[in-house]
Amino acid sequence: MSDPAVEAAQRAWLSRGVPTKFAIADLADAAREALKPIREWLVQHKDDLAIPRLEVAIEDLLPLIYATEELQAQEDKQ
Repeated sequence: MSDPAVEAAQRAWLSRGVPTKFAIADLADAAREALKPIREWLVQHKDDLAIPRLEVAIEDLLPLIYATEELQAQEDKQ
Protein backbone atom coordinates (compact mmCIF):
# COMPACT_ATOMS: atom_id res chain seq x y z
CA MET A 1 0.00 0.00 0.00
CA SER A 2 1.19 3.46 -0.82
CA ASP A 3 -0.60 6.36 0.81
CA PRO A 4 0.94 9.82 0.37
CA ALA A 5 -0.78 11.09 3.53
CA VAL A 6 0.68 8.30 5.67
CA GLU A 7 4.10 8.70 4.09
CA ALA A 8 4.04 12.46 4.80
CA ALA A 9 2.95 11.81 8.38
CA GLN A 10 5.78 9.33 8.90
CA ARG A 11 8.36 11.75 7.50
CA ALA A 12 7.05 14.57 9.70
CA TRP A 13 6.97 12.47 12.84
CA LEU A 14 10.35 10.81 12.24
CA SER A 15 11.93 14.24 12.00
CA ARG A 16 10.77 14.79 15.61
CA GLY A 17 11.31 11.41 17.24
CA VAL A 18 9.91 7.92 17.48
CA PRO A 19 6.48 7.59 15.82
CA THR A 20 3.49 6.05 17.51
CA LYS A 21 0.56 4.46 15.71
CA PHE A 22 -1.84 7.15 16.97
CA ALA A 23 0.42 10.07 16.07
CA ILE A 24 0.87 8.72 12.53
CA ALA A 25 -2.90 8.30 12.13
CA ASP A 26 -3.55 11.86 13.34
CA LEU A 27 -0.90 13.32 11.08
CA ALA A 28 -2.16 11.25 8.13
CA ASP A 29 -5.64 12.68 8.70
CA ALA A 30 -4.14 16.16 8.66
CA ALA A 31 -2.26 15.40 5.44
CA ARG A 32 -5.48 14.13 3.82
CA GLU A 33 -7.19 17.37 4.79
CA ALA A 34 -4.34 19.29 3.18
CA LEU A 35 -4.77 17.25 -0.02
CA LYS A 36 -8.56 17.63 -0.08
CA PRO A 37 -8.63 20.92 -2.06
CA ILE A 38 -6.32 19.39 -4.68
CA ARG A 39 -8.57 16.33 -4.99
CA GLU A 40 -11.66 18.54 -5.31
CA TRP A 41 -9.93 20.69 -7.94
CA LEU A 42 -9.01 17.63 -9.97
CA VAL A 43 -12.58 16.35 -9.92
CA GLN A 44 -13.95 19.78 -10.85
CA HIS A 45 -11.51 20.31 -13.74
CA LYS A 46 -11.22 16.74 -15.02
CA ASP A 47 -12.74 17.56 -18.42
CA ASP A 48 -10.55 20.65 -18.84
CA LEU A 49 -7.41 18.56 -18.43
CA ALA A 50 -7.92 16.52 -21.61
CA ILE A 51 -4.73 17.82 -23.21
CA PRO A 52 -2.29 14.94 -23.87
CA ARG A 53 0.81 16.49 -22.27
CA LEU A 54 -1.20 17.78 -19.33
CA GLU A 55 -2.88 14.40 -18.86
CA VAL A 56 0.56 12.79 -18.56
CA ALA A 57 1.61 15.34 -15.95
CA ILE A 58 -1.59 14.78 -13.95
CA GLU A 59 -1.11 11.00 -14.12
CA ASP A 60 2.38 11.45 -12.67
CA LEU A 61 0.95 13.50 -9.79
CA LEU A 62 -1.91 11.15 -8.86
CA PRO A 63 0.23 8.81 -6.69
CA LEU A 64 1.27 11.86 -4.69
CA ILE A 65 -2.36 12.76 -4.03
CA TYR A 66 -4.22 9.43 -3.69
CA ALA A 67 -3.53 6.17 -1.88
CA THR A 68 -2.85 3.14 -4.06
CA GLU A 69 -6.24 1.66 -3.13
CA GLU A 70 -8.03 4.84 -4.18
CA LEU A 71 -6.28 4.85 -7.56
CA GLN A 72 -7.16 1.20 -8.07
CA ALA A 73 -10.80 1.86 -7.19
CA GLN A 74 -10.87 4.74 -9.71
CA GLU A 75 -9.43 2.45 -12.40
CA ASP A 76 -11.97 -0.26 -11.58
CA LYS A 77 -14.83 2.24 -12.09
CA GLN A 78 -13.62 3.11 -15.61
